[in-house]
Amino acid sequence: KNDTKNIERRSIIRILEDSLADKPNRTATGEQEAFDEVRYKLIVDPSEDDSLSRLLLMYKILDPKRTRIFMCSDFPEDNQLQKVNTIAAIRHAAVEGHTVLMTQTDDIHESFYDLFNQHFRRIDDPDRTKEPRFYANIAIGAHHKPCRVHKDFQCVVVVKKSEIPNTPAPFLNRFEKYCISHKDFFNVRLQSLQPCMSIVVKSAFDKVLEFFKFLEEPNFYGARVGETVESLALSVLPAPDFTFKEIEHASSTDVQPDGLRVGPTELLVILMETLQNSAGFHFMK
Repeated sequence: KNDTKNIERRSIIRILEDSLADKPNRTATGEQEAFDEVRYKLIVDPSEDDSLSRLLLMYKILDPKRTRIFMCSDFPEDNQLQKVNTIAAIRHAAVEGHTVLMTQTDDIHESFYDLFNQHFRRIDDPDRTKEPRFYANIAIGAHHKPCRVHKDFQCVVVVKKSEIPNTPAPFLNRFEKYCISHKDFFNVRLQSLQPCMSIVVKSAFDKVLEFFKFLEEPNFYGARVGETVESLALSVLPAPDFTFKEIEHASSTDVQPDGLRVGPTELLVILMETLQNSAGFHFMK
């Protein structure tokens, strides 16, 4: 029992962050080589507007400077050309060792069968002075071409939660899977605040959540339980890079960090008014 008390609870976001930092050990040989690969990531997004992808970049879970975002169009006239261009761009990212964030890319997943499964062909340096090179076949149309895969290459595929039942199980099993919501980001952000501000934000959040539940979800167009109120709170809070002292100092001015134009005590008013506008009515003052 004493041991369980000392166990640190880690959020799913921190676990994902640590997993993204893992690097494969490709200097290993033989049987050990298979165990030193790091699987790519699949994130299940409960939202329907791809807002989770923006949060991954905003909170620097993915490095904005090294991450390339790819999304396929639903327009038939753009489809084939965009597929080829997107596949070529992902091939280039694999060679350069960038991180790719793939969302709404179901139509091109088959082209990366070997890459997702990490079926690499290893070529050792003849002089043993350089690290071995790894190649995976990537399909462009009917042609399969070997593509060099940099050791720092990382792939993150985002799949909407509503699409999971129709997603083949073998595809899902290729990845490390994480189900992350706006609520997870809000809880992590709340824990990072100074205690006095955390109390204010949590109190305002609870009151808005009570208001939201009282009027019921159908009265808010596009609202989702566990997503809408949390997303509103995240949009008002300053960026994680700012310290509490900087926020407190800016609360006496007209403009605050990251576009926050009011002090923490007015957070409740902003959230309530936003929800009232969404519901199409206002309370009398």
